[in-house]
Amino acid sequence: MLDSSHPSIYNSAPYLGVGASNDEPFLVKLDPTLVGPASLVYSTFLGGGSTTGTGGGFCTGVAVDAAGVSYVAGETSAQGIPYQYSSAPQQAPQATPVTADALFIANQGTTDVLHMQVSADGSTLRYSTFIGGLMSDRSYGLAVDPSGGVALSGLTYSTNFPLQNPAQTWPGNTGHMNAFVMKMRR
Repeated sequence: MLDSSHPSIYNSAPYLGVGASNDEPFLVKLDPTLVGPASLVYSTFLGGGSTTGTGGGFCTGVAVDAAGVSYVAGETSAQGIPYQYSSAPQQAPQATPVTADALFIANQGTTDVLHMQVSADGSTLRYSTFIGGLMSDRSYGLAVDPSGGVALSGLTYSTNFPLQNPAQTWPGNTGHMNAFVMKMRR
């Protein structure tokens, strides 16, 4: 557990155990100009772990904008729970925290893309959403542009993956995974 001098959204996940839990997304920010423990800017759990070995999530991409905001993409099979900011140390939930302005506040299928934004100091979850359809969806690529756009790419089995201004519509490669690319503005 981190001490209170290191900010984090969630500073503990006591339900994690060797062989008894699934993946737990986390984010660490280091300052390479410093040495040893002083280089740790923040370290935080992101929520969505599991005590049973079923469910959970993981991160596949991270990017940082000019203001120091971190953007995370990955996959989760956990259910959603509303995120509420607290300045006091918090235990990471076994559900995935989602913000009130999320694109989807609940998992839409077996697994969904996970997209989160974390404040520059690591203390606040600025945005968190599920993205997906009725089947399995996962992100493998993440980029942030100078104008605040976030691009995600990945794979989907979902015939109802959310589309907006698509270059190509479904059915695509029916019965197999299809690649997707999407851009969001936050």
